[in-house]
Amino acid sequence: MVIGIMFSLLWLGEILASLLSKKIPESLSETGLWVNPVHILDLGFLLPAMIIVSVLLWRKKLLGFFLSVPLLVFAITMGTGIIILFIIVRVKGEPIPMALGIIMGVIVLVSVYFVYGFLKEIKVN
Repeated sequence: MVIGIMFSLLWLGEILASLLSKKIPESLSETGLWVNPVHILDLGFLLPAMIIVSVLLWRKKLLGFFLSVPLLVFAITMGTGIIILFIIVRVKGEPIPMALGIIMGVIVLVSVYFVYGFLKEIKVN
């Protein structure tokens, strides 16, 4: 739930700021695209899925337990990829937002913790 809300607010804040200033966001103008594909995929699919699955887990629904591990594994792989990208950019001498790297590291570690917690509860005969 926290990941879904945090990133939704982050992306919506960027979109709203650019709409109010009537300027193209810097991250978008660098790519030459009309829209940010990360915003589309995150706001259209991933982040709503994380929030919905969190509500299902809160209500102890079986579907929430079934879908939580794949979403957490996705968060682990995506977060790890972003951290590796940050390391590569830093090695090339470019500045990186250290706070964002730390946040991604925390997301990866917390996701690993919850995946482990879910999977250790599975009883195999």
